[in-house]
Amino acid sequence: MTSQHGVTDAAVIEYFARVLQRGQLDEVTFGDDRFVAVPRADLRLGCLPQEKTDKLFSRKKTKAPIPVVVSLLSLQIGGGKHSGLVLLAASLRPDGTLDPVVETGSSPWIPAERLNSPQVTGREVMLGDQEAFWSAFHGPLSAEVSQVETFGGAVDLADALTKEVTGLAPQEFATRRSTSRTVLEADTCYVMEFERISAARSLLELYDHMQRTGERGLASRLILGAPDKHHERDIHVGDGLLTRALAACGSMSDGFPLTPSQRRAVHGFLTDGDGDVTAVSGPPGTGKTTMLQAVVASTLTRRALDEEPPPLIVGTSTNNQAVTNIIDAFASVTKEEPGPLDHRWLPQAQDGAAGDAPMTSLAVYCPSKAKWNEAARKYLVEDDSRAGVYADHSDEAYLEAARDRFVTKAFEYFGSASDVAGLRTLLHEALCEVDETRRRLLATMATEGPGTRYADLCQRVLTNPLLSGLEHLTELPMCRDLESLDAELDRTLRYVAFWLAVHYYEAYWLEAEFLPENERWKNTRRTMDTYWSQAPALTPCFVMTAYQVPKYFELYAKTGEPRPFDIGRIDLLIVDEAGQVDTPVGLPPFALAKRALVVGDTKQLAPVWSLDDVTDQEVAGSTGVSAEDWDRLLKPRGLTCSQPSSLMAAASNASRWVYGDPVAPQPGLFLAEHFRCHPQIIGLCNELLYDGLLNPRRKEEQSPLHGVAEPFQFREVPGSSDTREGTSRKNVAEAEAITRWIVDNFDALHEVYIDRQEDPNKRPKPEEIIGVVTPFSAQARAVRTALRQAIQSLPAGSHIPSGLAEALTVGTAHRLQGAERPVILFSAVYGQSEGTASFIDGNPELLNVAVSRAKDLLVVFGAERRWNNGPAFSLISQYATRTTLDIGEEPEPPAEPQPLVPTPAPTPTYTVGQPADLPIREKVSEPVTTSTGGSPRMTFATLRAANPAPGPGSTSPPAPGGEAEDRGEALPVSGLLKQWASSGHLLPEDSGLTAAAFNLRLHTAGILAGEPGAWTVTAAGEMVGVTTEPRTRRDGSPYDVILYGLQAQEGLLRLYRTGRL
Repeated sequence: MTSQHGVTDAAVIEYFARVLQRGQLDEVTFGDDRFVAVPRADLRLGCLPQEKTDKLFSRKKTKAPIPVVVSLLSLQIGGGKHSGLVLLAASLRPDGTLDPVVETGSSPWIPAERLNSPQVTGREVMLGDQEAFWSAFHGPLSAEVSQVETFGGAVDLADALTKEVTGLAPQEFATRRSTSRTVLEADTCYVMEFERISAARSLLELYDHMQRTGERGLASRLILGAPDKHHERDIHVGDGLLTRALAACGSMSDGFPLTPSQRRAVHGFLTDGDGDVTAVSGPPGTGKTTMLQAVVASTLTRRALDEEPPPLIVGTSTNNQAVTNIIDAFASVTKEEPGPLDHRWLPQAQDGAAGDAPMTSLAVYCPSKAKWNEAARKYLVEDDSRAGVYADHSDEAYLEAARDRFVTKAFEYFGSASDVAGLRTLLHEALCEVDETRRRLLATMATEGPGTRYADLCQRVLTNPLLSGLEHLTELPMCRDLESLDAELDRTLRYVAFWLAVHYYEAYWLEAEFLPENERWKNTRRTMDTYWSQAPALTPCFVMTAYQVPKYFELYAKTGEPRPFDIGRIDLLIVDEAGQVDTPVGLPPFALAKRALVVGDTKQLAPVWSLDDVTDQEVAGSTGVSAEDWDRLLKPRGLTCSQPSSLMAAASNASRWVYGDPVAPQPGLFLAEHFRCHPQIIGLCNELLYDGLLNPRRKEEQSPLHGVAEPFQFREVPGSSDTREGTSRKNVAEAEAITRWIVDNFDALHEVYIDRQEDPNKRPKPEEIIGVVTPFSAQARAVRTALRQAIQSLPAGSHIPSGLAEALTVGTAHRLQGAERPVILFSAVYGQSEGTASFIDGNPELLNVAVSRAKDLLVVFGAERRWNNGPAFSLISQYATRTTLDIGEEPEPPAEPQPLVPTPAPTPTYTVGQPADLPIREKVSEPVTTSTGGSPRMTFATLRAANPAPGPGSTSPPAPGGEAEDRGEALPVSGLLKQWASSGHLLPEDSGLTAAAFNLRLHTAGILAGEPGAWTVTAAGEMVGVTTEPRTRRDGSPYDVILYGLQAQEGLLRLYRTGRL
């Protein structure tokens, strides 16, 4: 099929398959006594000693050659293990002969994790730039690859590659870069059995199936995209809200209803159907898990209402942290104190029988064999031979006890007894009754409002025994419109319906005729039909990495025949953290699914790409994709294998939905309400990357540190100086300053977060209070070293654990992706002599991750020169308070107190639409201890353009302005509110006033027109100095920002003071 953009799905599939076939610049660890060491001089001869060859063949029954990998430059990593830095693939014969495998850009290779790129920060040893790696194959080494004839020639090629990338020969590099802590080896090489494409083998087999049979399933939609686009604000237009509210039939939580944007996302998903890709952009702290749970709850409940087999839902991503985040979202859906309905009625299997504890999870983890034992200690687990949860819970001894337990639990809820078959019928009848009641409530409210008929329905609801005990049921009669009713149904009738559906499928499981033990492992069509119609009744969600997914849907093939796959078997594919998923790795599972829900954020961490764009374009060209089509059609839609592609970008562009500015919308759906961070902290991220679309919903007073510490601080580090450590950087002065801060403040934080917390389940571990984030791994090691030394000399009585330096999360943003901490300390590293913080300025996504990990307090440590200098820190200066105070310390009053804002001169009475002659504010000096940034408000893109990064080795003078800048500049509404707050103008009840809420007031006052996300300035607003300024996003699309000039600022303040705003 040919897309509307002119590139066929077949061509893209072939292109992606070829990229995976090249290998992914794998990182290889030599350990577990599975390798042999060989002197470099002997290795060059291309023949291993027989005893070493025999060791590598010791586990083989065949005498056929085996694939091996050779490390020609290695790093000792402890425990007798070595990390390969320069690697060469080869084939080893039983007589010891090594036959090299030489392919351009594939072998020899340097692991992607050891090559600098925007996504990879400096580890302890980095060899050079990814660009240099690929340039070497395009230039000096291009001819040599085809001329290699011996193993020694292959070693020479690898050495030449090393010199092109590092500037040094391997032995010289090892000598220069080795230290007492970092030991590199080039004279000793290591050989280990290693089949390079084993990780991607199942993906490649699925690619082969798609190419060979033309069966591509949902993968075609991901490539070709939706034919029409619709704005997310249209989801509820007309009867849209009623239609979607009727379709939403289940909820996993009775605590809080969905937020407006979560509801739009769920309703967008319900509008889509089989054959669609629904993409939801979920910035940090916006409730992605809640949204996913709502989708799964409605999917499960709808299938039960229709008396269909349970839905098969597969959750996936490409890294284990993202995968375990999915499993954790569904691993415990039961409240701490559930009633008779809202918990699993089936027991957990234990030692071949039914245990005492009930099941808690709706998901099963399908790990790799290497992670099986570890995973089994925490989760329900399954493998591709069905020997895990399916076998444990279908054993007859288990089933006999489980049926008795189920009947007892059902009696506690219904008050009547029956066998399992009768209970399944009863559960379905109850489910239909609850669902019909929900539908009647919605229809009555939509057509008649909260009148007599609605009140009668509510009275029947309150006396329905199926709904007894629901905490929020009495809220239903209080609803006055469809929106409020839809929200209350989330935590009442939809919640009951979901649990009735869970128990309906538990009865379905207890009635099933299971596969016998000698049949389970088979993958015939009949076996797969039976298994997949039964297994989801117990756990509807199966969670695994993208590399594992094809293995579970392989079908039987005769020896020598290509392996077929069960195309379209998955009812719903969920991909989480899709912004980190490399598109060619994430695409194949789509062929196995009927529809997909893809969640992620392209403005956080990106994939680690193995190709530069030049090489990527060449591979695409080899499959018939022209350079023009690659650059113009595929790259903007995330359908390439190099920067800036990702599965999230591809899915968003394949979705029918768009959000944001209607003139220049962004693809996909968007979660806007942010609950994690203090509003002042997330405000930076909102302006940095999200165009102000985030809606901070957390109140300032909810922070345990409210009134105790400024939520966003900048602490100047005297004597700040950074040094290079390979391609990484460290700053000892900053490491020591961070250590002092931890030592000085830890006891206070311990009291706030642990000692005062009465609920032991909510007390964090001591090491979970603080996280330290830095752009460079060398700095992380410096911080850990300084903290370790400081803890050793602590006096008795401190709350700081002796092992805190090891237990604390200290590292780059990647270490805390998907996590959060009450307090985050950020080390900028760049010292006073550095003109710019180029890596931080050039990677706003990493700064976004670092900042958005902090719930209550973010402290940025940096040189004095960092303040208000360069794109990132100019923006930081708008949100951070410059301070030297510790937690709980009060600032000393200045000798001659000065008002933060001079008293304005008398001015004529002001009304909206009537310009006033307003005075110009004077420059205001700030106290040294606590100075809030107030330099001119600029977007990140504008600042980057105004402060271009210098070339290597260059420096630039400090930016003008700083602490005495002119406060009379035009401000966006967030800056206006910040200025009013710092000047004491905001009323106490408005301490948590957000820009989004204030925009609504401006709309009421006639200053703004339109709606959230699409505000415009009215004629009255223009007359009083409110303007719009065109800006450009990072992707090149235009948008407008509304600015309030001096005249408008004074006029609005007057309106606010007089209670008219």
